[in-house]
Amino acid sequence: MAKSSKKIPWIALLEDPIYLRTIHLVVGDAGLSRKLIAKKTGADEDDLTSVVASHYGSVVTFKHGKYVIWLRNFKFDAVSIDTLVHEMTHLTFSVMQYVGMTLSDESEEAFAYYSGYITNQIIKLIQKHK
Repeated sequence: MAKSSKKIPWIALLEDPIYLRTIHLVVGDAGLSRKLIAKKTGADEDDLTSVVASHYGSVVTFKHGKYVIWLRNFKFDAVSIDTLVHEMTHLTFSVMQYVGMTLSDESEEAFAYYSGYITNQIIKLIQKHK
């Protein structure tokens, strides 16, 4: 019997103490991840099309300050790190917009600090899972 090439997804929860956001990290096959995200968040699977539209990852923003970061895979290689930084940028802008902050010379450090902090927390979750 041939082994399936689909990576079974896993999920981890991060409660952001800075801006009080709930962030789910999901790593694995897109189709299976959509089912897991829908189950864990109560979202309609059809509303999660961005999870399958991307080859490597996406950020899904829900109402009430909840987010899902989906990564197809994470291997600590150049493509995985590039994808993570890309998705953390989306997440940072989304969170900052939610709390009423726009990017400017005055807020640039807050954006950079949050992006670094949240990326560090996500990497810790990934390392814990490995």
